[in-house]
Amino acid sequence: MQPTTLQLLESELKQLKENLDFLKELKSQNAEARMLSERKKQIKHNLRYILEYGEEIVGEKIR
Repeated sequence: MQPTTLQLLESELKQLKENLDFLKELKSQNAEARMLSERKKQIKHNLRYILEYGEEIVGEKIR
């Protein structure tokens, strides 16, 4: 027995919802990755600042 047009539409709608949910999850993960990248940049900046000014205070290279 062949599916009715309504059954086909219901199936397509279900797949569409699954795909939209998947895209939402990807978007969320992408936002998290951007936040982690920004945090990494801040950490690098902090470390550079600490090394630069720490060397001035101590009067010798810190590495």
